[in-house]
Amino acid sequence: MNNLYRELAPVTDSAWAQIEQEATRTFKRNIAGRRVVDVSEPGGPVTAAVSTGHLLDVLPPGDGVVA
Repeated sequence: MNNLYRELAPVTDSAWAQIEQEATRTFKRNIAGRRVVDVSEPGGPVTAAVSTGHLLDVLPPGDGVVA
């Protein structure tokens, strides 16, 4: 897949390397949040939610906070 049409862009190979490096760094930083989320197993795109077994709503810790 070549969505960026690199051969048409007036960008050098070293610039593309920097773009890829920054994209990788940003992706890894943003995807790191998944380490904090309790995920039992990969369900794929058809899984909308995974039950945690909680039967009661979580109470908000303070005013103005939605839990």
